[in-house]
Amino acid sequence: MHSSTGQRAQVPSVRVLRTAILALVLMLPLSACGPSEPLQRQAFIDFLKVRLLEKPGIRLPVPSDGERKAWGPYATHYAVIADGYHALDGAARAVYTEFNALNRGVVMIGALVDKRSEVERLRDATKAFADTIEQRLEAAKAARTALPPQPADLKPVFDAAFERTVSRLAAIWIEATPAIQRTLSSYLDLIDFIARHKGSVQVSSATITPSDQKLVPRLTELMNAVRDSVAASNAQISKGNEAIAKGQ
Repeated sequence: MHSSTGQRAQVPSVRVLRTAILALVLMLPLSACGPSEPLQRQAFIDFLKVRLLEKPGIRLPVPSDGERKAWGPYATHYAVIADGYHALDGAARAVYTEFNALNRGVVMIGALVDKRSEVERLRDATKAFADTIEQRLEAAKAARTALPPQPADLKPVFDAAFERTVSRLAAIWIEATPAIQRTLSSYLDLIDFIARHKGSVQVSSATITPSDQKLVPRLTELMNAVRDSVAASNAQISKGNEAIAKGQ
């Protein structure tokens, strides 16, 4: 049989139990709060560098739910880039898709004659397009400015990602807009000329032939303007697509 003294020696004192419980309580919040801010920030920086800046092209990588969670509060910073990209892409996609479809539909010059309302509507849309892009770019910049101050290691990386994915993308589309507008205006000029001289101009799918030779110089000028403006707009769009593909 153990002595009463030996029994007391094996039982932790009340003070020891309180100390152990306090230590456990202090540890719980630390384990519950997840990664620390430096780890969250580094995870976000790594994503921007590896998935966005080190890849070719202007593109918006889509993070997984786990990646967003690992960024903590920096997920809202990425949302500024993503929202800006999608706002610009949405405005541009409608105009460029319709313009490309129109051009495919007028491979034969005579096909233009029946498309006046379509051409005019698209020309008017492109007039407002550059303003829309500017407005959406300014909105994205305002959202960026409203973010909390970024640490010194994150800010240059975020700025580079925003510049490529939002600012540069807007600039590419704005640069292409005047050439598209000139093409659409040249289409309208030719269509209206044909309408004014309907009785003296014969239109087939591939040719426009005036019966009045006095109309030849002006008709030739208008058709050359269409040819040149189409070539210029196609070149500008190709240049923009190349810039988007390369991220330049």
